[in-house]
Amino acid sequence: LRNVVKFYTEDEKPHYMAMVNEIYHFLNNSDFDILDDLFDEAGVSKWAWNGYGFSSPCKMLSDETTIDLTPYIVPLPSEMFKFRHLFSSFGMKTECNSDLLLQVLSMIKNKYDNLSSKLQRSEVRHDVKVCVDILNELASQKEGAGLSPGFQKKVFIPVHNGDNT
Repeated sequence: LRNVVKFYTEDEKPHYMAMVNEIYHFLNNSDFDILDDLFDEAGVSKWAWNGYGFSSPCKMLSDETTIDLTPYIVPLPSEMFKFRHLFSSFGMKTECNSDLLLQVLSMIKNKYDNLSSKLQRSEVRHDVKVCVDILNELASQKEGAGLSPGFQKKVFIPVHNGDNT
């Protein structure tokens, strides 16, 4: 699996997908505790197929959502749905709830807090759009009810400066 992840090229996707399916089928029938130790030992964290490459299972979502959370959380591709138990055992999210949305806001905040160089304008726009979509979704979930103080502390509001930060 480590070699498949390391040497994957889009040009040879059909060949890699056949290997990935065989590997996931084997892993799906294995002891997940032992696998977790082996993944740690091998330094493999991004091993779940996301449709265009590999992600950490904890950065994936099996549930459908109306919000595009990429690249922070990527949807589980339909061809991998048969392995959802495997991926969820290693941290894949199974529903898009308030906690997940707040986690994505936090990921975006951390990205900009730790910024070492300027980003492309399109990337900044995308991040602002994701934040606004999340805030709108959270507002619709809490419609008619005030936000608790604990919840308010977890909500980050984006501020777009002119310099792509």
